[in-house]
Amino acid sequence: MTKKTINYSKEDALFASQSLVHLPGISIIHYTNLNHQPQTLIAHNPKQIIHQTHAMETAAIVNAIKSSPSSYWVIATSYDWGCAQLGLSRPNAMAFFIEYDDVTIVDHQSETATVFGRPHPTTNLKPLHSLDIDLTPLWTRDEFIHAVQTAKSCITEGDIYQLNLSYPATVQGSSSIRDIYASITSQNLPRHGGFVSTDQWTIASASPEEFFYMNGAHIRTRPIKGTVGRHSDPVDDQLAKSMLQQSTKDHAELVMITDLMRNDLGQLAVPGSVRVDDLCELVPFPYVYHLVSTISATLPNRTCPMDAFMAMVPGGSITGCPKPSACKHIQAIENGPRHFYTGHLGFISNKGEASFNVGIRTCYQSANGPIMTHSGCGITIDSNPHDEYQESLDKLRFLTSNCPIHVTT
Repeated sequence: MTKKTINYSKEDALFASQSLVHLPGISIIHYTNLNHQPQTLIAHNPKQIIHQTHAMETAAIVNAIKSSPSSYWVIATSYDWGCAQLGLSRPNAMAFFIEYDDVTIVDHQSETATVFGRPHPTTNLKPLHSLDIDLTPLWTRDEFIHAVQTAKSCITEGDIYQLNLSYPATVQGSSSIRDIYASITSQNLPRHGGFVSTDQWTIASASPEEFFYMNGAHIRTRPIKGTVGRHSDPVDDQLAKSMLQQSTKDHAELVMITDLMRNDLGQLAVPGSVRVDDLCELVPFPYVYHLVSTISATLPNRTCPMDAFMAMVPGGSITGCPKPSACKHIQAIENGPRHFYTGHLGFISNKGEASFNVGIRTCYQSANGPIMTHSGCGITIDSNPHDEYQESLDKLRFLTSNCPIHVTT
């Protein structure tokens, strides 16, 4: 595989993320490297695409990935695929795996790009900055509040001590899912977003959350819990920030998930190497504030990224604690598959590097189906259903912040 380095500005990366999605075979993955510097992977000319529809197919697919050491694999797994790795029965364990040799890795800090194989094609398409969409949540406010109350009852009974709830929404209008991705990347590239498309599924993600990053023996995860909407008025924005900083409920929620993720890494890591680098750090995003923890560990030599991925899915921040029990209650309360929402999107390389997001702030579409998204929040015994509902609406601002939009509730 040939390799060369070229200059690649932030403007180049923004234009590529907005325009290349209209070309067939393109995958774009945003992530942060070992030093937390933003990167973008742009892959084209796929060698093969494997679609998975049943959990029993996983072993054969993993063997195919492990037997292709010269390639990059872009991978998208559904939430239900992750549940199947826990041994839970899931009829919607969908995923797809795309093999590439032609990959460009953009380093936004140095404004350079490393090209493996052939450089990606160029396009003269004009980026789109505005959207025409109608967003319709499929749960009413009352249905959401009832779901929160049900989750709290499960906590009271001792089955779980934290649960992540979500509800679906349809995205209608004249804008395509490619238009949506172009719009949400028109000002800033999402930290852990991406775009992938096959003849069966398309996913556009503006996720702020890292599921894990792995490079050699180093692995890191950065779960998010605790959210408050931002304001254009500086005084109101500071009040919102202070409210999240002082929220015992949100801190308790993230501490629980931090402990869960610490335990997940502990199943893989060299004994004694797991450490919490940051606990409940307040991080600003364009339309919300989040609380974020950082947990890292050292892996035994020759740990395969795919094995690490399968051992950790689904991400604890979008299930709850304990994970298997939380997944069972989610299935009962939500009464429908999440598909690629709260699944994972990312890549594995032959160099022992891998990065996956948590598929929040994400839209997906089957070949002939509607564009779908979801929103939700984590529930603890202290959750106020009305506050949680407002938080779920704040999270939908990844779609509404760049355009006037109608939300039917």
